[in-house]
Amino acid sequence: MKKISVKVISLLLAMVMLGALVAVPATAAYKMTESEWDSYWQNIDDARIHLSPGSNDSEMNFAWFSDEETEATVYVRTEGETEYRIFTGSSVAIDDSTNYTCRVTVTGLTPDTTYEYYCESVDYTSAVNTFKTAAEGSFSAVLVSDVHVSQDSENADELKNSAMAFNNIVGEGFSHNSNISLILSAGDMGDHGRLVEYQGVFANTYTDNIPLATVCGNHDYKAEVYPDVMNYPNVYNEQAKSPDKNGGDYWFVKGDVLFLMLNDNWISADDHRDFVKKAVAENPDVKWRVAVLHHDLYGGHIPHRESENVLLRAMFGPIFDENSVDLVLMGHSHVYSRSHVLYDQKVVTNLKGEDSVTDAQGTVYLTTGSTRRPRDTDEAGSTRVAFDYKNGSGYVYDVLDFSEDSIKITAYIQGQDEPIDQFTLNKTSAQGGHSGDDVKITYDLVYFISLIAAIFRNLGQLLGIS
Repeated sequence: MKKISVKVISLLLAMVMLGALVAVPATAAYKMTESEWDSYWQNIDDARIHLSPGSNDSEMNFAWFSDEETEATVYVRTEGETEYRIFTGSSVAIDDSTNYTCRVTVTGLTPDTTYEYYCESVDYTSAVNTFKTAAEGSFSAVLVSDVHVSQDSENADELKNSAMAFNNIVGEGFSHNSNISLILSAGDMGDHGRLVEYQGVFANTYTDNIPLATVCGNHDYKAEVYPDVMNYPNVYNEQAKSPDKNGGDYWFVKGDVLFLMLNDNWISADDHRDFVKKAVAENPDVKWRVAVLHHDLYGGHIPHRESENVLLRAMFGPIFDENSVDLVLMGHSHVYSRSHVLYDQKVVTNLKGEDSVTDAQGTVYLTTGSTRRPRDTDEAGSTRVAFDYKNGSGYVYDVLDFSEDSIKITAYIQGQDEPIDQFTLNKTSAQGGHSGDDVKITYDLVYFISLIAAIFRNLGQLLGIS
């Protein structure tokens, strides 16, 4: 495998560009030009090291690619120190290919600290790189969705160009907030779920310094590569009643936020409910609960998908109500929308024209637009939506600022300094406006049907008939 040869040069170039910034918009500083990306692409390290969250702020997960089964090692030290701590892991085969993903978990990290690291496996040793942990109590994230890094047999440059688009939109998020310590994705990172597409995803110049947490979108679900190329903590699948082919759900805690990362292509409602209840029970002192899934449950705009959304709402709505989830982040529709406060699928607080809510008595659902394929539509949005933005040429991403008492959402169109939407959720206590009462789940038939459907789907996949 090749070692990184131009990564440092590229980052130095970005710093030079930032230092030369005078009357140029802030968003220009982090964008790589086509020629810069071409140079980077030709020399990129084949291992594609990528970070993902550990169970909590004291951990970081590492993954990279290998062409053979191997023991994996990560060497980590606090910046400026001489001695490395050594962490070992293993490799997992990627679907039916001859490729492997190396996985290592690093523990014992402290807040607001820069670390140096390098990775090693078989005959591969990476360059020394860095990552920085977030300050204690608050952090920021950039949210993307429907990135669709894609390989196209009729366009040799499609993989390179779509990977550059992902890189530059994440970089633009950093131009608004240089303290971002998490990249969140609501799915469809790959267009066909192929290994080469995830290799394009992890060509990103940020994902070996900043952890990426993504969920499985319907395009990711087209193959069975997705769970093998990731290294996520607390995965709930093997213990499920009806395990999923693409990895189930997982959770992690960052700051005072419990992130519930849901694979909503997996149609076993009972398993999703068990997962969320288990994650919440294991983290009783975390103030905020944020769920991330792919499908847009409440945005509207695409009538032919409504039959699908009815089932998904029936599956997930009661789970979120029962477990006092504050915010749900989604994608899929390629149209930006933000809901009113919803409980039992009804509007309990109308947020039309409002830029904040305090102690919400339910859940706010945010659907971010596509960073690659925006959609314009004449179809009306849902009556449950307080704000939406339709634009066939605007690439949408969000910067999320998390603190002990608030979550601030700022939505941007790529290339524009002024946001299209800003909204803040405030909480004056751990419970906030949630009732705290046990929610009676009245969708037993839906749960039973979804469990049976999941069993038959998995049986069909096993027999190769679906």
